[in-house]
Amino acid sequence: LHALIRALESGPVVLVGHSLGGLHALLFAATYPDDLAGLVLVDPPHPDSIETPEYAQLKAQSLGFYSSMRLLAASGLLRSLGGLGGEEGLPETARRLPEVREPYLLLTLKPALWDTAIAELQEIENSAGQLRNALSGPRPLGDLPLVVLSAGRDPNAPADYRARMTAEQVQLAALSTRGEHRTLPESGHLVQFDDPEAIVAAVRDVIAQARE
Repeated sequence: LHALIRALESGPVVLVGHSLGGLHALLFAATYPDDLAGLVLVDPPHPDSIETPEYAQLKAQSLGFYSSMRLLAASGLLRSLGGLGGEEGLPETARRLPEVREPYLLLTLKPALWDTAIAELQEIENSAGQLRNALSGPRPLGDLPLVVLSAGRDPNAPADYRARMTAEQVQLAALSTRGEHRTLPESGHLVQFDDPEAIVAAVRDVIAQARE
Protein backbone atom coordinates (compact mmCIF):
# COMPACT_ATOMS: atom_id res chain seq x y z
CA LEU A 1 0.00 0.00 0.00
CA HIS A 2 2.87 2.36 0.83
CA ALA A 3 4.49 1.62 -2.55
CA LEU A 4 1.16 2.11 -4.35
CA ILE A 5 0.52 5.51 -2.78
CA ARG A 6 4.01 6.65 -3.68
CA ALA A 7 3.69 5.32 -7.23
CA LEU A 8 0.38 7.12 -7.77
CA GLU A 9 1.96 10.40 -6.64
CA SER A 10 -1.49 11.47 -5.43
CA GLY A 11 -1.01 11.28 -1.67
CA PRO A 12 -1.45 11.90 1.10
CA VAL A 13 -4.69 9.89 1.26
CA VAL A 14 -7.53 9.20 3.68
CA LEU A 15 -7.46 5.56 4.74
CA VAL A 16 -10.64 3.77 5.88
CA GLY A 17 -10.40 0.50 7.82
CA HIS A 18 -13.37 -1.66 8.87
CA SER A 19 -13.21 -4.25 11.67
CA LEU A 20 -9.81 -6.01 11.64
CA GLY A 21 -8.92 -3.71 8.76
CA GLY A 22 -8.88 -0.98 11.38
CA LEU A 23 -5.89 -2.64 13.06
CA HIS A 24 -4.02 -2.72 9.76
CA ALA A 25 -4.97 0.89 9.00
CA LEU A 26 -3.69 2.01 12.42
CA LEU A 27 -0.40 0.17 11.90
CA PHE A 28 -0.05 1.82 8.50
CA ALA A 29 -0.74 5.26 10.03
CA ALA A 30 1.91 4.70 12.71
CA THR A 31 4.45 3.39 10.19
CA TYR A 32 3.92 5.78 7.27
CA PRO A 33 2.43 8.99 8.73
CA ASP A 34 3.48 11.09 5.73
CA ASP A 35 1.29 8.97 3.45
CA LEU A 36 -1.93 9.86 5.27
CA ALA A 37 -4.08 12.98 5.34
CA GLY A 38 -6.55 11.32 7.69
CA LEU A 39 -7.96 8.09 9.06
CA VAL A 40 -11.48 6.65 9.50
CA LEU A 41 -11.86 3.52 11.61
CA VAL A 42 -15.18 1.68 11.28
CA ASP A 43 -16.02 -0.40 14.37
CA PRO A 44 -12.40 -1.56 14.86
CA PRO A 45 -11.17 -3.76 17.71
CA HIS A 46 -8.67 -2.36 20.19
CA PRO A 47 -5.39 -4.31 20.06
CA ASP A 48 -5.79 -5.15 23.76
CA SER A 49 -9.21 -6.74 23.16
CA ILE A 50 -7.53 -9.41 21.02
CA GLU A 51 -6.15 -10.94 24.23
CA THR A 52 -9.52 -11.32 26.02
CA PRO A 53 -11.40 -14.61 26.59
CA GLU A 54 -14.43 -13.20 24.75
CA TYR A 55 -12.38 -12.53 21.64
CA ALA A 56 -10.79 -15.96 21.91
CA GLN A 57 -14.29 -17.46 21.83
CA LEU A 58 -15.31 -15.42 18.78
CA LYS A 59 -12.02 -16.31 17.08
CA ALA A 60 -12.54 -20.03 17.69
CA GLN A 61 -16.05 -19.85 16.24
CA SER A 62 -14.82 -17.99 13.15
CA LEU A 63 -11.91 -20.39 12.61
CA GLY A 64 -14.29 -23.33 12.82
CA PHE A 65 -16.59 -21.77 10.24
CA TYR A 66 -13.73 -20.82 7.90
CA SER A 67 -12.22 -24.31 8.14
CA SER A 68 -15.55 -25.93 7.30
CA MET A 69 -16.05 -23.60 4.34
CA ARG A 70 -12.54 -24.30 3.10
CA LEU A 71 -13.22 -28.04 3.18
CA LEU A 72 -16.51 -27.61 1.34
CA ALA A 73 -14.87 -25.37 -1.27
CA ALA A 74 -11.92 -27.69 -1.83
CA SER A 75 -14.14 -30.76 -2.18
CA GLY A 76 -16.51 -29.14 -4.66
CA LEU A 77 -19.48 -29.66 -2.32
CA LEU A 78 -19.89 -25.92 -1.84
CA ARG A 79 -20.49 -25.47 -5.56
CA SER A 80 -23.06 -28.29 -5.54
CA LEU A 81 -24.86 -27.14 -2.40
CA GLY A 82 -24.63 -23.41 -3.04
CA GLY A 83 -28.11 -22.94 -4.49
CA LEU A 84 -30.03 -25.17 -2.10
CA GLY A 85 -30.49 -22.57 0.62
CA GLY A 86 -32.06 -20.00 -1.68
CA GLU A 87 -31.89 -16.33 -0.73
CA GLU A 88 -31.56 -17.07 3.00
CA GLY A 89 -28.64 -19.37 2.34
CA LEU A 90 -26.54 -16.53 0.95
CA PRO A 91 -24.00 -14.66 3.08
CA GLU A 92 -25.32 -11.32 4.32
CA THR A 93 -22.87 -9.46 2.09
CA ALA A 94 -24.28 -11.16 -1.01
CA ARG A 95 -27.90 -10.62 0.08
CA ARG A 96 -27.44 -6.93 0.69
CA LEU A 97 -25.27 -6.17 -2.35
CA PRO A 98 -27.14 -7.92 -5.19
CA GLU A 99 -25.08 -6.17 -7.87
CA VAL A 100 -21.92 -7.99 -6.73
CA ARG A 101 -23.61 -11.25 -5.74
CA GLU A 102 -22.26 -13.35 -8.59
CA PRO A 103 -18.56 -12.43 -8.28
CA TYR A 104 -18.83 -12.64 -4.48
CA LEU A 105 -20.23 -16.17 -4.62
CA LEU A 106 -17.55 -17.20 -7.12
CA LEU A 107 -14.94 -15.93 -4.67
CA THR A 108 -16.38 -18.06 -1.86
CA LEU A 109 -15.81 -21.16 -4.01
CA LYS A 110 -12.03 -20.60 -3.94
CA PRO A 111 -10.18 -22.40 -1.11
CA ALA A 112 -7.60 -19.59 -1.17
CA LEU A 113 -10.23 -17.18 0.20
CA TRP A 114 -10.72 -19.32 3.28
CA ASP A 115 -6.96 -19.98 3.61
CA THR A 116 -6.44 -16.22 3.76
CA ALA A 117 -9.21 -15.70 6.32
CA ILE A 118 -7.79 -18.49 8.49
CA ALA A 119 -4.23 -17.16 8.26
CA GLU A 120 -5.31 -13.63 9.19
CA LEU A 121 -7.09 -14.85 12.33
CA GLN A 122 -4.33 -17.26 13.32
CA GLU A 123 -1.83 -14.39 13.31
CA ILE A 124 -4.11 -11.73 14.81
CA GLU A 125 -2.29 -11.75 18.17
CA ASN A 126 0.99 -11.00 16.36
CA SER A 127 -0.73 -8.23 14.39
CA ALA A 128 -2.04 -6.70 17.62
CA GLY A 129 1.43 -6.92 19.17
CA GLN A 130 2.97 -5.13 16.19
CA LEU A 131 0.42 -2.35 16.57
CA ARG A 132 1.01 -1.96 20.30
CA ASN A 133 4.74 -1.62 19.64
CA ALA A 134 4.12 1.01 16.96
CA LEU A 135 1.77 3.13 19.07
CA SER A 136 4.18 4.62 21.60
CA GLY A 137 3.56 7.80 23.56
CA PRO A 138 0.33 9.51 24.70
CA ARG A 139 -0.69 10.79 21.21
CA PRO A 140 1.15 8.49 18.81
CA LEU A 141 -0.82 9.73 15.78
CA GLY A 142 -0.03 13.37 16.52
CA ASP A 143 -2.69 15.70 15.07
CA LEU A 144 -3.82 13.35 12.30
CA PRO A 145 -7.54 13.91 11.51
CA LEU A 146 -9.23 10.78 12.87
CA VAL A 147 -12.83 9.59 13.25
CA VAL A 148 -13.68 6.31 15.00
CA LEU A 149 -17.18 4.90 14.40
CA SER A 150 -18.77 2.46 16.86
CA ALA A 151 -21.70 0.16 16.15
CA GLY A 152 -24.51 0.74 18.62
CA ARG A 153 -25.80 -2.83 18.62
CA ASP A 154 -24.34 -6.31 18.33
CA PRO A 155 -26.90 -9.02 19.15
CA ASN A 156 -24.47 -11.86 18.41
CA ALA A 157 -21.82 -10.74 20.92
CA PRO A 158 -21.76 -11.36 24.71
CA ALA A 159 -23.81 -8.86 26.71
CA ASP A 160 -20.98 -6.68 28.00
CA TYR A 161 -18.73 -7.12 24.95
CA ARG A 162 -20.22 -4.24 22.96
CA ALA A 163 -20.04 -1.77 25.87
CA ARG A 164 -16.38 -2.60 26.50
CA MET A 165 -15.55 -2.47 22.79
CA THR A 166 -17.11 1.00 22.51
CA ALA A 167 -15.10 2.22 25.51
CA GLU A 168 -11.94 0.89 23.87
CA GLN A 169 -12.84 2.63 20.62
CA VAL A 170 -13.05 5.90 22.55
CA GLN A 171 -9.44 5.21 23.56
CA LEU A 172 -8.50 4.71 19.90
CA ALA A 173 -9.95 8.12 19.04
CA ALA A 174 -7.65 9.62 21.69
CA LEU A 175 -4.56 8.44 19.76
CA SER A 176 -4.71 11.78 17.89
CA THR A 177 -5.24 15.28 19.23
CA ARG A 178 -7.89 15.64 16.52
CA GLY A 179 -9.50 12.27 17.13
CA GLU A 180 -13.30 12.05 17.36
CA HIS A 181 -15.50 9.15 18.42
CA ARG A 182 -19.05 8.64 17.14
CA THR A 183 -21.56 5.96 18.19
CA LEU A 184 -24.17 4.84 15.64
CA PRO A 185 -27.18 3.62 17.67
CA GLU A 186 -28.99 1.88 14.80
CA SER A 187 -25.96 0.19 13.23
CA GLY A 188 -24.53 -3.25 13.75
CA HIS A 189 -20.94 -4.23 12.98
CA LEU A 190 -21.50 -4.00 9.21
CA VAL A 191 -21.78 -0.22 9.28
CA GLN A 192 -21.27 -0.04 5.50
CA PHE A 193 -24.70 -1.68 5.15
CA ASP A 194 -26.58 -0.33 8.19
CA ASP A 195 -25.44 3.30 8.10
CA PRO A 196 -23.25 3.94 5.04
CA GLU A 197 -23.88 7.70 5.17
CA ALA A 198 -22.12 7.81 8.54
CA ILE A 199 -18.95 6.54 6.86
CA VAL A 200 -19.35 9.02 4.01
CA ALA A 201 -19.81 11.86 6.51
CA ALA A 202 -16.75 10.78 8.49
CA VAL A 203 -14.58 10.69 5.37
CA ARG A 204 -15.79 14.14 4.31
CA ASP A 205 -15.15 15.57 7.78
CA VAL A 206 -11.63 14.12 7.84
CA ILE A 207 -10.90 15.57 4.39
CA ALA A 208 -12.17 18.97 5.53
CA GLN A 209 -9.93 18.87 8.62
CA ALA A 210 -6.94 17.84 6.52
CA ARG A 211 -7.48 20.78 4.18
CA GLU A 212 -7.65 23.35 6.99
